[in-house]
Amino acid sequence: MKYNDEIYKDSLNALIGDIYYAKDVSCDAKIARIRKLAEIIIRRLIVQDSNSALELGNNKTKRDLKKRGIAEKFFWNAFEIIHRSGNKATHSQNYVIPTEEDFNKVANATMDLYAYLFFNFFKMYKFGSNVQIVRAFSALPPLFRFIVLRELIYNNENNVY
Repeated sequence: MKYNDEIYKDSLNALIGDIYYAKDVSCDAKIARIRKLAEIIIRRLIVQDSNSALELGNNKTKRDLKKRGIAEKFFWNAFEIIHRSGNKATHSQNYVIPTEEDFNKVANATMDLYAYLFFNFFKMYKFGSNVQIVRAFSALPPLFRFIVLRELIYNNENNVY
C-alpha cells in the first residue's frame, strides 16, 4: 500500500491542534509534535507506506528523499532544524527545556516543509500552467506564498509568471 493522505487526516488535525492551538503545552512537547508532523510530510514526499517505519535521522529516509530529487537547500535546512530540535525535545538525555525562541525556529522550519510541498508541485507542473491552482495558491497566507515564490524564482529564474 502506498502513502494515503486520508489515513493521516485525524492525526494531522490533532498534531496541528496540539502545536498551534492547545493552551499550556510546553515548547518541548510542541517541538516533539512538530517532528511527528514532519515525518508525515516526509512520508508524503517520498510516497512511503504508512505501515513502514520512518525516522528523520535514518540514512534510508535521507536517501529516499534524494532519490525523489529533493536537493533544495531550504528543504534540507528545515529538515535538519526539525531533526535536531525534535531529538532534543523527545530524548531524555536532554534535560534543558526549549524556549519559545527555539519553538519559533522549529515552527518556521515546518513552514518551509509545508512550502516545499507546493514548491515540489510547481517544480513538476510549471507555476502558472494551471490557473485554478494559481488562484487557490493566492488564497494562502502571504508569508507562505513568499517562501514558495522565492524558492521558485531562486531555482528557476526563467519562470516569470
